Amino acid sequence: MQQVIHTPYLLGATKAHDARSAARRRAYARYAAFIGGAGLAALALVYRFALVRTVFNTVDSDQAVLGIMAQHILRGDRPVFFYGQAYQGALEAYLTAGVFGAWGQNDFTLRVVPALFSALLVVELYALARRLYGGGVAVAAGLWAAVPAPVLIYWGTVAGAGYAEAMALGTGITAVAVRRWGLGDPRRYDLPLLGLLTGLGVWAHPVIAYYLAALAATYAVRAWRTLRAAPRAALRPLRSALAPFVVGAAPWLGYTLLHGGGSLAVLFGRPSLAALPDALWRLYSETLPLLLGGAVPSTLSDEFVSYTDTHTLSYALVMLLFVSMAVRLAFSPGGLPAQLQALWRGYPLPDAPLALLPVVTILFYLASRFEALSWTTHNPRYLLPVYTSLPYLFAVMAPLRTRSAARRRARQWAAFVAALGPREQQFVLRHVPRVRRALPWAPGLALALALSVNVYGTMHYEAPPRVTPLVAALLSRGDGAVYCLYWCAWRLAFESGEQIIPVVTDGVAVDTRPVGNRYPPYLAQAARARRWAYVLPYDRDTPALLALLARHKVPYAHWRWGDASVFDGPARPGFPPTPAGSR
Repeated sequence: MQQVIHTPYLLGATKAHDARSAARRRAYARYAAFIGGAGLAALALVYRFALVRTVFNTVDSDQAVLGIMAQHILRGDRPVFFYGQAYQGALEAYLTAGVFGAWGQNDFTLRVVPALFSALLVVELYALARRLYGGGVAVAAGLWAAVPAPVLIYWGTVAGAGYAEAMALGTGITAVAVRRWGLGDPRRYDLPLLGLLTGLGVWAHPVIAYYLAALAATYAVRAWRTLRAAPRAALRPLRSALAPFVVGAAPWLGYTLLHGGGSLAVLFGRPSLAALPDALWRLYSETLPLLLGGAVPSTLSDEFVSYTDTHTLSYALVMLLFVSMAVRLAFSPGGLPAQLQALWRGYPLPDAPLALLPVVTILFYLASRFEALSWTTHNPRYLLPVYTSLPYLFAVMAPLRTRSAARRRARQWAAFVAALGPREQQFVLRHVPRVRRALPWAPGLALALALSVNVYGTMHYEAPPRVTPLVAALLSRGDGAVYCLYWCAWRLAFESGEQIIPVVTDGVAVDTRPVGNRYPPYLAQAARARRWAYVLPYDRDTPALLALLARHKVPYAHWRWGDASVFDGPARPGFPPTPAGSR
């Protein structure tokens, strides 16, 4: 007999029937679940691949770095982390290297791996929602995840960001934990699978800590009780998870041990209490509209134009949605008060990890150094794990479909009609039945409206212009090293297949920070180049470069590419400038 889930708003309670009909229903449910998951995965992939070909048809420098790492892996390099930093693992780079080896290198194949992880995330959310809440919530959550808000679709297809694989791994960990401990349906492979997924997540991206913290908060009391009752019996199953964890996290563990815990530094920041009120206001006024479907700004500007100024209607609708969601979260049988009360008693509800994850994510954000940075709220990629709670939010927003809820609504409706006057009663009784006949369509129409808002915001993304003409011009002139800002340098290197060596500049000097010139061997290669080029967007730093050229008596040519000035010429002793030790 199927297990009866005890939480009222969790769907799936069944009656006892004969074994034959129950077997038929289970077989049909498995078939329907498979078809639904496959259809949503196909929709997610088609939508993302179409966007990669159209709206997101160019890559930025962060994505170009990932592509160059994949090329280096094919040539024998074995990086542990993303170039220039020691916290985001190179898992995606190795997978992308496999894609490059099979189908070649281009802007499309560079985004195949994150698109596949995004589709996997859709399937995981659908399966988790179906197990907890039933088919209706599962389809709604799956459709929204397949055609999500612009901020999620963008960071879910961006190469090198790591959020797609981190969310897929974290959601997989959460789904296995909920099935095993929340719903009481353990499998023999659960602990090894949890160990492997956790190890890969620890190496892949620091945001995996959000998922682990939510699970720890959910099951800490239960684990403590088990540990106190039978310490050896409680620790014995963990042995089966230890070896897979070490395998998955081996690169991260090796680097951390060799460098004295250097990869842990990103998890620790110094929160500013003075900046906390401003951060909370920005989360409400800037982040919330984006997470609920607002268009993502195309540039990281110093100031974010609030939706209250330019999108008044959209902002009002988002705030209305937020208010209704907050009310449901406060008063639903599975809302946050009920979740916290059950957690306090030591018997968490089955979906407690999904309810706690947004809270944990926001707390991590506010406790980090990012809460003081204004751009992190109007570009809220550090808060993306909240989307794993989509099934829970859809279930909370859905009306209760139990008999007790129906009887309660009938009593409330009868009391409301009795309180009206004769004319008002006649008007209500005449017109409300028509409205009630349309109510079954309301959730579908609301979901369609939400998906339309998501698509509209995504289609208004402004991709950066292609650099292919500039690459062709530089190569035709024999320029071997290009000095420019980070957001241009690495794109030129990737587009040219490393025929152009990028050197990131700070003004006209070489940027010595590892987040700029992420691959130090490039500096030595650039120092040996016979010809150089400077690309200065919007003529920025042009006077300083002209003064430097005059001082070293370097011949040069000056031409334009769009809004940028391009200077190039032969290398001379002392020019271009190089950091010490690069020659």
